[in-house]
Amino acid sequence: MAVNPPPGDLGIVLNLKGGAPLGTYTTIKGVSTARGTLGAAYVAGVTFNPGVPRRMTLAVIVTLSGATSVTVKLEGRRFDSLNASLFDQAWAAVQTTRSDTGTTTFEHTFTADGQYFLQTESHGMNGECQVSGKAVLPQVGSIVTVGGNVG
Repeated sequence: MAVNPPPGDLGIVLNLKGGAPLGTYTTIKGVSTARGTLGAAYVAGVTFNPGVPRRMTLAVIVTLSGATSVTVKLEGRRFDSLNASLFDQAWAAVQTTRSDTGTTTFEHTFTADGQYFLQTESHGMNGECQVSGKAVLPQVGSIVTVGGNVG
């Protein structure tokens, strides 16, 4: 349990599993939270604010367990509680670069088990963010977990 997480550590920002039982995980604030269900449509993780504009790194852990693939994307939006009517509150995909391939795109598809890293291209990430995931033919035991860091 990280009561005082290291600066820039966002903890787990997405944790999805195909099939029951879903189980739980512990947030960066030490709170036990139920996993989301990994399915064919995008499911968002927690909403987070990376703080001042910073570069972001996302560690993606994929366990296919029979799923064909898992796709992950980072989304952001400008949130201004004082001037909400001036901004579109819809989520917009943010380009990230996959470290093992060098591919820069709005969503990344993983077809093998493993740990992968996605990074934002600039130091411009601020406002609200979320990570979403989905799978092709998710099975019981298919899992995607994403942890984030900024700095």
